[in-house]
Amino acid sequence: MQPKWIFLLLLAFITSGFLYAYYHGKSVRESIIFFPIDDSVNFEKASTSLQFVGKKDADEYTIEWEVTSITNKKIFLRQDISLLFADGKLLDTLSEWEDQSQKLSQFKKVSGKDSSHYQAISLHYGEIHLENNLIRSTHYITYDHLYVIDSEFTELFSFKKPHTEEEQEWKDILDKVSNSILK
Repeated sequence: MQPKWIFLLLLAFITSGFLYAYYHGKSVRESIIFFPIDDSVNFEKASTSLQFVGKKDADEYTIEWEVTSITNKKIFLRQDISLLFADGKLLDTLSEWEDQSQKLSQFKKVSGKDSSHYQAISLHYGEIHLENNLIRSTHYITYDHLYVIDSEFTELFSFKKPHTEEEQEWKDILDKVSNSILK
């Protein structure tokens, strides 16, 4: 073996030894705990919405991102988490939680440039504490998407479903871009 490979191998063993010594004996904690569903609590309303606002300046436009949910009664903990993607890449997040709540609402204006396909997915979650230290939960998922076309060849516009041949062509192009990024 060449001296550099021996050195790299030795370095790997030493690093492994330190990591083993550091983590050995440390207890593992669950990061996600599932509480059984409580059928008596449900979401009266839950939504994720992306809306095109318009041109911000010569190079940018604005979209509004809104996440709202309401349960049928006040519960111990409410949390809404939303992820916003642009062409398959994570662009931004929204997260809000509140104790003893029934309603959550979040709103954010997001700037964009160039043509993009925006997708937002939200998890609406509730934790219910019952007598005898029983904990139950409720959850719901919502989604929205928006195609924004910002090209020097057309006026700035947006759509959710293509209704014209031009919109269908833009949808196909942006879907191919997203798919290639995701691959």
